[in-house]
Amino acid sequence: MARSANLMIPAPTVGMLSIPARAVTTGEPHPTWVSVRVGVRGPKISLPYDRTSAARVRVWAWYRPLYAILTLVVGGYGIWRITQEHTFPLDALAASALLYLGVLVFRIRVHPEATDDGDVFLPGVHDDVAAEWLDANPSIYQHDPPRTFFRRGFPF
Repeated sequence: MARSANLMIPAPTVGMLSIPARAVTTGEPHPTWVSVRVGVRGPKISLPYDRTSAARVRVWAWYRPLYAILTLVVGGYGIWRITQEHTFPLDALAASALLYLGVLVFRIRVHPEATDDGDVFLPGVHDDVAAEWLDANPSIYQHDPPRTFFRRGFPF
């Protein structure tokens, strides 16, 4: 497996990036460009992915808001079963496990994350591609993963 780098993109420069036409995941030269939302309500960035990762990113973009809604519905159903029927809701537990399995299956290794300062953290970029990003954009720098806390009720 190729080595990877973590990039930090300052908020003022997000819209003015010069992005090399190589996949951020594998470094291959003919990527598929996918528009990705940064965080929950952040801006969209077009990033180059390899074909397999691009398909997963598109599925994740569709699944992510649905996941939050389904989690609330399944959780509410489980609480209702406990309070009304006084039984342990194995079906709700199984549905929760399937929802979380969907998160694990469709989660992308190279996906932009918003920081508290409004900057964009891009983890796991292929080393060669990261070097090209750093050369083309002097404001971008390598950074360790930011410390995050689950401020929302779901792990993304």
